[in-house]
Amino acid sequence: MKQIIDKLYKIEEIIVSILFSVMIIATFSQVINRNIIQTSIGWLEELARYSMIYMVFLGTEIGFRKNAQMSLDILTKRVRKPYDMILYITSKTITIIFLGVIAFFSIEILLLQVKSGQLSPGMRVPMYIPYFSLTILGISSLIQFLSLVQYLKKNISENGGA
Repeated sequence: MKQIIDKLYKIEEIIVSILFSVMIIATFSQVINRNIIQTSIGWLEELARYSMIYMVFLGTEIGFRKNAQMSLDILTKRVRKPYDMILYITSKTITIIFLGVIAFFSIEILLLQVKSGQLSPGMRVPMYIPYFSLTILGISSLIQFLSLVQYLKKNISENGGA
């Protein structure tokens, strides 16, 4: 199971790298088009924007997974045991709830976009494709939940169930 999860993480990191490259190339091409060729290609801006949106949400999940998100270290490093554990659990729980609520309501927005059939103005892709990026936060919520469960198992085994 761990091998499958590690492969999925690797695929996720590759996707973020590809999205970053697409965003840079599309933006650079648009700058060249506007300043040298004196024309604008609208779908390049849209491609760069949608790549950035997906990259941000996938990158957020990667940051959560690697514990690279911004935190109040000054508070967590000065708290003594067992209060540090309580602070960690509280922080993770708030994060899980927040991400879960966003993911839950993003499904409603996504379904509304599917029903409306709205297309993006430049690339003419269905608008549910860019809106799906919010649903990725559900994956982040799940990973944070699994991280919390793993933390609790580790601390329970180390403390002998106390």
